[in-house]
Amino acid sequence: MKRVPLALRRAAALALLLLATLGPLALAGEVFATLRADWQTEISRDQTMAQRLSQLATELETIDAARLALEADVARAGLFLAAASKERAQADLQTAITRRITDAGGQVTRVSVIPPEAQLPIQRLSLGVAFSARMEEALRILATVEDTRPLLQLDDLTIIAAERPGNAGAAPILKVKATISGFFLQEHAG
Repeated sequence: MKRVPLALRRAAALALLLLATLGPLALAGEVFATLRADWQTEISRDQTMAQRLSQLATELETIDAARLALEADVARAGLFLAAASKERAQADLQTAITRRITDAGGQVTRVSVIPPEAQLPIQRLSLGVAFSARMEEALRILATVEDTRPLLQLDDLTIIAAERPGNAGAAPILKVKATISGFFLQEHAG
């Protein structure tokens, strides 16, 4: 058997050593290249998502500003009962209706709160009202209910000619029953 020169054996050993060392490194390089491509794809996707979220945040700010402007316009228009709470709005409604009736010459005989049906952003607050007044006064009272602000709605109206005053030429006194509703806009927190 021939002897392989020492230099050749050393070169072969060195080649095997390099192959054994660099082979896994080459494989690791491929794995790292694949991972790097995956990470770049993820980063690109995340950047796209971040841009979209930024756009949506800007749109939300614009929408929220428009909502606040509309709420301010509604408040300035005086269409809704203005109060800090639903209960306060209902009490203010009761005071306003009673004042309108008495200022027009009518006499309030009953005012009762009708509980709201649902909890919505715009609450309909209703009162059952009964009063007595002469014909002209009753018409003036009913007209002021629907022709003034805040907007009020007249429902379930019943008018009964109750009595004639002692003076034969005087107008009869009418008994009026109605449901009068106002609308309360719930405040938005934030």
